Amino acid sequence: MWDMVMAGAQVGLNLCLLPTVFRSTSYVPRFTSASTTVGLSVVALSLFNLGAPLGGFSVVVGVLLWASIFIYHGHTK
Repeated sequence: MWDMVMAGAQVGLNLCLLPTVFRSTSYVPRFTSASTTVGLSVVALSLFNLGAPLGGFSVVVGVLLWASIFIYHGHTK
């Protein structure tokens, strides 16, 4: 049950990232996006090891979104 709760919460957070990912003029400092990517990677690994694969998978999606923000939105245009 808690796995579903964590997955639902993370999906909600991932939806909030989509405007930043798809807006070409958005800017997020590289330190912020890099540290968030690393932190969420640790959370995903922990959730998989604790036996919460749905929560872990939804966090992995968040890691990919933050990594794309790091790559595409970390520099001024």
